[in-house]
Amino acid sequence: MEKTEMFLTASKSQDSAAPSGLSDEPMRRKSRGRGVLATLAESWLCETVRNTPFLKLDQKIPHRRPRETQTGPGPHRTETGSRRGTCLHPFPTNKNGWWDIEWSKYAECGEMTMDRKKLLPKTRPTPRRPFSPAFRNSAGRQRLLDLCAVLLFLLLLPYVCSLFFGKGESGHETVPVFEEEGKFMVACESSAGVSRIPLEVYVEGALAASIPAGCEEETLKAQAVILRTMCMKAYEERASVEETTISARKIGQDYLDLREREALWGSSAVDNQAKISRAVSETKGMYLTWEGKLIEPAYFWLSAGKTRNGREVLGEGYDYLVSVDCEHDIEAEGYTLRTTIKKNEFWTALGVSETEKITLTRDSAGYVLWVDAEGIHMSGEKFRSLFSLNSSCFTISEEQGLVVLESRGVGHGLGFCQFEANRRAVQGEDFLALLKDFFKGVEIQKTE
Repeated sequence: MEKTEMFLTASKSQDSAAPSGLSDEPMRRKSRGRGVLATLAESWLCETVRNTPFLKLDQKIPHRRPRETQTGPGPHRTETGSRRGTCLHPFPTNKNGWWDIEWSKYAECGEMTMDRKKLLPKTRPTPRRPFSPAFRNSAGRQRLLDLCAVLLFLLLLPYVCSLFFGKGESGHETVPVFEEEGKFMVACESSAGVSRIPLEVYVEGALAASIPAGCEEETLKAQAVILRTMCMKAYEERASVEETTISARKIGQDYLDLREREALWGSSAVDNQAKISRAVSETKGMYLTWEGKLIEPAYFWLSAGKTRNGREVLGEGYDYLVSVDCEHDIEAEGYTLRTTIKKNEFWTALGVSETEKITLTRDSAGYVLWVDAEGIHMSGEKFRSLFSLNSSCFTISEEQGLVVLESRGVGHGLGFCQFEANRRAVQGEDFLALLKDFFKGVEIQKTE
């Protein structure tokens, strides 16, 4: 027996309604002699095809052979009345709403299999997602991404602000947090910001900033006692009794943190740090008093031959600052400094018109107390700062139209001379003897 199979072919129609004389109502009516399930299945197929806009053109649709018991006229019979019927399947169109349908004949191919999956387009299976059902749609995922972006922005904001608006050089430093605070704290500024540190920790950083670490340990110990006395004097003169923190600016001493010390010392940082730490720990709590009161200790690096007398420079109350002979300071490197400047620039810096006479008033150590000229009267220390001289022990001369300024020593010349003290420490003096050499009549006290 020859088996034939016809295919449903569709082409667009120009009519806006279904072709006249054609209706799907006979497909919905149960035919006599046919099974109920077969009729319902065929009716469902028509409805499915009608409501399926994505049906491919020329798709093969095998049809079921009608039962032989079917009789009577109708769209399920051929024009000759044979048991081979025809079936009408109207389809929606994008333009006019209907398709022109060619009649397809039932083939003698046995029972037709009603498989709905073959009529629907194949789609990829949806992969499982780790999110909850609330976030499986696009809107939920977008909300989640927005939330992650906001959290990332808040996390990176402090780093961006510190990068563009932070102070000091780039780098990192670990600032220790001190759980047990001492009697008072010192607020000092560093590359990491303002930090409150205990007194002994501050003395260690101030010692590194105030004297070369290559000096003798006894010299370092004497300097540590001087620095601690300066801190306690500033604490004693604080504005409020309840105040427990003093500023390093009020003390008047620079401070170096660990990172700055490493940059200053380089390869010798480990050894120098060990020396500084020992000098501070072995003099912990020691300070200087005179007649039962804290003194205002002063120090400098190199004298012009001897230290200055405190009474001549500062007046009453500084009898402990006496003049000490330092004749070996002349042997130090950098003892003299020669500076030349044009005459017009010299007088412009002083702020007066050119004159031929300048009067210098000196103390017993040779340092200039006052500078007087026509229209000016200033201290030797102010003159020294104005022209960046090493000390106020200077001379003024003229050579070939230039003003020559020559200074001797390094520093103001009052109190503890570090160069001479280090020379004496090499000869065997300890820090207690060194302090009493430069501060006459003082007593060394120690806190509990």
